[in-house]
Amino acid sequence: MIKSREDLMNLRNKYRDDVIMRLISYDSSNRTEVMVGMADCGIAAGARDTLKVLFDEVNNARLEDVSVIAVDCMGNCDNEPIVQISTPGKPVIRYKKVDTALAKEIVAKHLVGGSILDHARMEV
Repeated sequence: MIKSREDLMNLRNKYRDDVIMRLISYDSSNRTEVMVGMADCGIAAGARDTLKVLFDEVNNARLEDVSVIAVDCMGNCDNEPIVQISTPGKPVIRYKKVDTALAKEIVAKHLVGGSILDHARMEV
């Protein structure tokens, strides 16, 4: 359970070595970043589970050009957990209320399939 910033950093470091955050290419200009809001409001809404599922699904899909990153507050507490996807050359996409099922769908349909999930999208 994440109770402090140190716990969050330890979780991040653990997964960085185990999952796709092992950078095969150090050229970040072509990497997609999947950011999960992990401030108190996000954690209270279930972002810890969302983050874990995103790590696992990205790893299982072998998406070597995708980094999953825990970030601080994303500024819209009533829509937590929030996941932001930033792909070079494309508009930033944010998804709201991302539970574990939606996290799996985001990886399968957005990151692998290239389709934006309009039913969960929020304005940036």
